[in-house]
Amino acid sequence: MLVSACIRKGLGLKAQRVAVVGGKRATSSSLRSSGLGDAGPAGTGPGITIQDVNGTVVGSVLDPGGFAYDHFEVGSASLTIARNVGNNTVAFHVTRSGVNSDALFFASSDCTGTPLLLSAAYPTVEAGAFIVPGMAHSEADKLTLFFPAASPAPITFNSRLYFIPATECVIPPGQFTPPDRCCYPESNTAAFAATASVELPPVVAPFRAGAP
Repeated sequence: MLVSACIRKGLGLKAQRVAVVGGKRATSSSLRSSGLGDAGPAGTGPGITIQDVNGTVVGSVLDPGGFAYDHFEVGSASLTIARNVGNNTVAFHVTRSGVNSDALFFASSDCTGTPLLLSAAYPTVEAGAFIVPGMAHSEADKLTLFFPAASPAPITFNSRLYFIPATECVIPPGQFTPPDRCCYPESNTAAFAATASVELPPVVAPFRAGAP
């Protein structure tokens, strides 16, 4: 343990914190033999990370969402994590079973062209923002991150893309493209942000937490 003591130095006394092992002032060798030692350097790792089944880092945890001690799902079935993508740090959602893929919108009627993110779901990105909100989609051969590339503006969309199984692409009838793309014709006007995207190496669920 550490105690505060006055150590005689010549004619004076000097306050000093010392380690005590077995009732005696510890030496370097006794500290080592007791399993104690000098404080190491400050950690430089990314803190708590989310990793895939192979140990590949998916991202660093931003929002633990509570304090229930259930592996990395501390009070929530979904976490916000982030990872660096070029000059941006992009935040997106994951669960234990993989990434959460929200809907993408398109001005076209067949889910082609530039994907749009609904501004109500993804906050406006201020100039100089440290972290930008985004969305991830996982496939067998890649992980794709979508994030805003422009300020939100009123746009009329004519189709909406969901990443769901074919069995769910039925109400209303949608156009399914394997492995998981379901395009619904739909028209409305709302505030959207055009996206940029980047493709990264694939990740494999289930996910788990990793800590220093």
